[in-house]
Amino acid sequence: MRRGLEHIEDKEMKWMVPIAVTLVLVAMMMSPNIVHAQFLTTAPNMPGDRGLDSALGSGHVLDGGTQFLINVAAHSRSLGEKPSGHYHLETVPGGTDTAELDADVTCLNVAGNLATVGGFVTRFVVNGIVVTGVVHGILQIFEDNHLSGVPDAVSNVTSLPNAPSICPPPDPAAATFVINQGNIVVHDAGL
Repeated sequence: MRRGLEHIEDKEMKWMVPIAVTLVLVAMMMSPNIVHAQFLTTAPNMPGDRGLDSALGSGHVLDGGTQFLINVAAHSRSLGEKPSGHYHLETVPGGTDTAELDADVTCLNVAGNLATVGGFVTRFVVNGIVVTGVVHGILQIFEDNHLSGVPDAVSNVTSLPNAPSICPPPDPAAATFVINQGNIVVHDAGL
């Protein structure tokens, strides 16, 4: 009987190690200034899982005097099949207006260091009021600039009447907002 329990414990440990490594990687990527941010993820590209495209990370973005926190954990197969993950956007406390948006990832298109992430909006709150029936989908472009030494960047969030099932190719000219206090990692499985 004891032999059987050891076998079960070994199986459980095999699952716990990748999860623990994922949590450590996510903690290292996140700035200490955004400890209270919600960040939901599935396991990112772990060794042996290099066939997945992904956009993963978080950071602050300043847009016209309003500071936003963006979290993204998007994964798909190398051609965009089976997208999954979560997207979160919120205003950083201190402004006069507040907004918070959550979306489930419905598409991902990765090209080199760029990714377009699309999602189905599951929650949208403006100034404490839940908004329904207006925005059902979003798109945003992420640019990972770790090789060039300049800060990562993102595009505006595009609101859509429906959640996209196929993301358009990422346009590098659209990623004009600099990520500060954070990091975005884009992985292209085709490279």
